[in-house]
Formats: sequence, C-alpha cells, structure tokens
Amino acid sequence: MASWNVKSLNNKELEILQELENQKIDIAALQETKKKSKGQRIYGEYIVIYSGVEKSERAKESVAIALHKRYINQIESCQHISSRIVLLKLLTDSSPLNILSIYAPDENKAKQKREDFYKELERIIESLPPRERVVILGDFNARIGHQPIPDIMQRFNEQTLNENGKLMIDFCSLNGFRITNTFFNHKEQHKYTFSNTRGQRSTIDYILTNSYIPSSEILDVRTLNSADVGSDHSLLLGKFRIKCHHKRKDQSHVTNEETIKIDTFWDTTTRELYKRRLREKIELNPADNRDEVNTIWLKLKTNIKSAAIEALGTKKCKKRGVAKNKTPWFCEEIKEQCKKKKQAYLK
Repeated sequence: MASWNVKSLNNKELEILQELENQKIDIAALQETKKKSKGQRIYGEYIVIYSGVEKSERAKESVAIALHKRYINQIESCQHISSRIVLLKLLTDSSPLNILSIYAPDENKAKQKREDFYKELERIIESLPPRERVVILGDFNARIGHQPIPDIMQRFNEQTLNENGKLMIDFCSLNGFRITNTFFNHKEQHKYTFSNTRGQRSTIDYILTNSYIPSSEILDVRTLNSADVGSDHSLLLGKFRIKCHHKRKDQSHVTNEETIKIDTFWDTTTRELYKRRLREKIELNPADNRDEVNTIWLKLKTNIKSAAIEALGTKKCKKRGVAKNKTPWFCEEIKEQCKKKKQAYLK
C-alpha cells in the first residue's frame, strides 16, 4: 500500500502505473492528479478510481486510488466525495477495509477552508459502520513535529510543527488514528516525503490507520526514493499484512466477442489497404443529402466497419463489461526510455 503525489496523472498514466507494478504495489493512493470529472478506468494491470473537479473548471487538485486487477472482485463500493477525497471499500478476510486517498489544502489557503476539509473528513469517518478498519493515505501538507503522543505518534519524524500539523494531530486525537510514519526509525532519506531543487525537504505525506487495524499488521512505513515519475514527492510505501480472499471469477457475464484487430492498423501496408477498401465502400454505398441524419450515420458506420473487417481482420476476445484501455504507443522501447530516465535521475 502506498501514497504518492504524482503532480498530474494526465499523459503519464502508464508510466506511473508501470512504476507501481515494478515496485509490486497492490494499492496506491495518488494525489494532485489534475484529472477532471469522476469515474474509473482500467490501465494495464490496474483499475484507477479517480475524483476531480468538473470538466468546466481548470485542472487542479484531484485524487485517485490505483488498485491491482487481482483485487477487482474485492471492491464493495467507491465514493467520489470531492476533488480532494475519494473512498474505496474492499472486502477482506476479517472485516471491510476502507481506504481514503486525500489531498489536504496547503497553508496558503484560508484557515476556514483547511478546517472545513478536516470537518468533511471527520463526517466521512463517522458515516462508516462501527468497528470497520480505515486507512487514510495522502498529502496532508502538514508538518507534525516529533513530540510523542500516546497511541497517536512517536518521535521518529522531523522537528518542524506548523498550523496544518496541529489540525492533523487534533483530527487523529479526536478520531483515534495513529500516524504510522512516526513509529518506524529509518534513515533521514527514508523519512522525508518532499524535496526540491533548492535543498528544502519535509515530511508532509502520511499513512494513518484507526485502532481496528492492529499494529502487528503494519510491518513498515518509509519512502521509496528509487521510484521516480518526475514528482518532487517521494513514494511513501506502507507494508501491511492484510489478507484478501480471492473470489472465483463469475463467468456468467463473460461473453466471447469478435473485435477488429486495431493493432494491425500501425502497419503502413495495412493502413493503405484500409484506405482503398473504405473508398470502395463509400462509392458503393454513398450518403445522400436527401437521407435522414440517422440514415447517413448508419451508412457511414457500415462503410467504416466493413472496410476495417476486410483490411484489418478480426479476433475473438472475452468481454467482462469493462473494456481494457490499450495504448499501443507504450511499447518496450518507451519502457526502456523510462528506465533510462529513472537511472539518470538517481545518478
């Protein structure tokens, strides 16, 4: 389980999710994705549940949860609460596990807005059924100091304490959450979650757990500096011992469908063949100005589809209701370039 402020998910979804797969991370809370609207999509081996601003607004904030597809049958529900909070509930062997990805307002925002964020978070926690396990992962924009507080935090953290840090500590105290980062003694480079080119660094990303997750299930929490996607935040990795019983996949809704082999379109010869076939179809079945709009659309659709079937060919595939988002350009060559970029960054 991990938390990562990725500084935009747009146009680099596959790079980020490939990094998560390389690090063998099953669940990742992502912040500042700048992805608009609300919904879920499948990218490669992950299903991404995202919650952002309306499409009419400027891209900002936005949060998401990336879940490996092996746990897709464990999803009980998800709530796209706001552009700063998304909630996913998973079924596990012992009791449901509620996972929240959050992105708290920074200290430049009005105090009322920061307080309202924690009030909203508290309302969500109170709305959950009693005795259910809760994990909150995210960028809290808070510096909490290193003063131990029984059952809330230990001393393994930086010294600085700011106003957002006080709000966060108050929230944890009132709602019974422990700040897991502070319970593990690591080297400094594995404690700080944010750093910039000016040499400034701080710990502002955290993983919180409520009292129904026993400490014996929390094995470690630290930053993983080797993971890189161009963000000034490090990936915060939490190792948990949580068992999810994998349900047998329901085959009743699986259908074998014949689809066009779109990937062959990248071949130049095949593309030229498709152009010729399409011209032939249009000449044989042209649209007429006297036709109704629906008739014109049907002719166009028929011409395109029949030309594609003849030129590109078809294949059979199993459909489960959610289509896999294939991106042919993210090939082995691109993956190799991503590795080189990462190595250069680490060097």
